[in-house]
Amino acid sequence: MWLKILGIVTFPSIIAWLTRIFWPKIWTTDVKGQVTCHNYGEKGPGSACHRICPLGYFHLPTMDEQCHPWLTCHDLRNDIVKVKVIGAGAVKKVSVATWKGHMVAMNEPVTELYLKDYRYGLDILKKLQGHLEVIQFIGSCNDVYVTQYHRFGSADQIGNILGDLNSGHKDTMATRFILCLNYVAILNFLHTNTLGTLVMCDSNDLEKTLKQYLITDDLMLVLNDIDSLAKVNHSAGELIKCGHRELGGEFVAPEQLWPYDAEFTDDTMPPYDEKSDIWKIPDVCNNFIIGHRDSMKVQLDLFGIHSACKEDQASHRPKAADILREYERVWNSIDKLYD
Repeated sequence: MWLKILGIVTFPSIIAWLTRIFWPKIWTTDVKGQVTCHNYGEKGPGSACHRICPLGYFHLPTMDEQCHPWLTCHDLRNDIVKVKVIGAGAVKKVSVATWKGHMVAMNEPVTELYLKDYRYGLDILKKLQGHLEVIQFIGSCNDVYVTQYHRFGSADQIGNILGDLNSGHKDTMATRFILCLNYVAILNFLHTNTLGTLVMCDSNDLEKTLKQYLITDDLMLVLNDIDSLAKVNHSAGELIKCGHRELGGEFVAPEQLWPYDAEFTDDTMPPYDEKSDIWKIPDVCNNFIIGHRDSMKVQLDLFGIHSACKEDQASHRPKAADILREYERVWNSIDKLYD
């Protein structure tokens, strides 16, 4: 009996001792990740760099060089302080919070009705970590998760940011066109990543599309809302439909519109693929560049590729990678001639 008592008393003590000795070494181990830079930056190549950590770790700009393990339930309960709600939609609400002095974003589900979509988005978010194109995951506890906080907010605020003299960013065509490049680079990543071809379904109008992206401190786009990504599998003949309701308007691609002179039914609606994302690229890019004195010059330079994006036949539209190459050509001319 004494051996049992001794075991009960000493075993937790041993665990506690081992934790004190080794746990600090676990999260302070030399995990620095890799510094990755965007090919384009407001002040030239290499001016927008971020530390990319291995899967299971994160790094914030306000931290030292070390990557930190993803936060756990213990961390969220003890070290996260919610400040205020900054946004809410049908699927989730977002609050700005602090973690040991660092600003973070706390994400929580709004209703059980869309809990499946919420959890799907969380799962995809974790799997897409390690890329500049996607919001950085910091940790989670059950259905609450934490991501990197970006003070500028969503991409629909770009006009206010460039018009604010205190934002630290000049309103140049190069600055604006970087957002076009970022947008297409993100779509190219979604269409070619290791999980498969992913389509941005939460993009039925311009404003809604822009709200899916956040603007970083160095004025880059990062994909934030991914709970409505749909997967296309061309080899298996599996196409997608964005939702179960009839879509309308000029912003969505022609193949997303109901094609018959009859009452809409989801079962009869033909499916489509990632080329529906391509159709929307000119409208998104024009939103970023229109308002600058050189916008007409750039729009003329983009006329050919943007016309190709607006082909009624989806299969005739270019791939995101082809558009990105053409955007890079235009970016080089902007850098040399316009600013």
